[in-house]
Amino acid sequence: MSDRPQSEQHNPELGNLCFGLSRGEYAIDRDTHARIFEPLFDALDPNGAGYGVEWDNDVFEMHQYWWGDEEAPEAGRPNFRHKASGYEARWYKYPWRDSYCNQDLDALALRLIVAECVASLEGDGE
Repeated sequence: MSDRPQSEQHNPELGNLCFGLSRGEYAIDRDTHARIFEPLFDALDPNGAGYGVEWDNDVFEMHQYWWGDEEAPEAGRPNFRHKASGYEARWYKYPWRDSYCNQDLDALALRLIVAECVASLEGDGE
């Protein structure tokens, strides 16, 4: 991550500013997160549809971007949440686009989260 203030490290997309639901304390580096989370996305969606998947187990939950009414309960949920750490990420339209998270974790911590999530899929019979 970065020690720079969020305003210096991320320029939000205009569409997200006007209509999006992706907001959070820390801006996410798209390329870094895509690389780190690739094993999880590959395990959940081997065909790579591009918008993420709907998934919820005891370890994590993942949701596609909510395109509906801002007042719906789905609008307030994060796109990714690791339950034990409380780490949440939100993105605009598809994973890691104009995205934000609630914790400033380093790459090692994120890799450990991803490893736990992937292991939980194997435990679910995936």
